[in-house]
Amino acid sequence: MHSETNFNNQDQSSQYIKPKSSNAPRITERDVHAAIVGEDYHHFANSTLTVCMLRLRNGFTVLGQSACVSRDNFDPVKGREIARRNACDEVWKVLGYDLCEQIHRVERNKSLLRNIFEPYLAAM
Repeated sequence: MHSETNFNNQDQSSQYIKPKSSNAPRITERDVHAAIVGEDYHHFANSTLTVCMLRLRNGFTVLGQSACVSRDNFDPVKGREIARRNACDEVWKVLGYDLCEQIHRVERNKSLLRNIFEPYLAAM
């Protein structure tokens, strides 16, 4: 049976995921917040749907949304908070992808340099 761990906020998930190595590259909550340069919200009329759009420093945008089943339960402040938290989850993914690309480029460049200079070093 599959068990999931649910977190109420980013702090709880950050505490849950302890780094194995202090030198390993990682995305932090500070990185996520630093990447965000703007935000806009939209509540769709006659619904409980709230959307949050976060603008990142490189111009990319991500979306998060929230909705509840009953209009009687709808709270616009909570809707915005949940939509923003869900949009921040998307920022984690974008920054994680970018970090993986950076690591890949470094490793590829190391390999290229090794292939170029290895014959010269072996001849010494």
